[in-house]
Amino acid sequence: TTIPTFDVVTKDKTAAGDAFIGGFVYGLANGKDINSSVIIGNANGSLSTTIIGAQKSLPDLKKLTAFLAENGYSII
Repeated sequence: TTIPTFDVVTKDKTAAGDAFIGGFVYGLANGKDINSSVIIGNANGSLSTTIIGAQKSLPDLKKLTAFLAENGYSII
């Protein structure tokens, strides 16, 4: 299965992998299937690259939900 990524303007890739894992596990822990969990992880990781820094770049659920909705997903 191919799951597309999200186009964002990247400023800093620090913590992008951590953000992906956080989003992916969030999806799994909330009953989402693997594909949906990967989409959530991709979105969370992508969003984290738009802000410089590590901890402050990690999106909260409100930002993640809005970003997914802006990109045509309502899986949270």
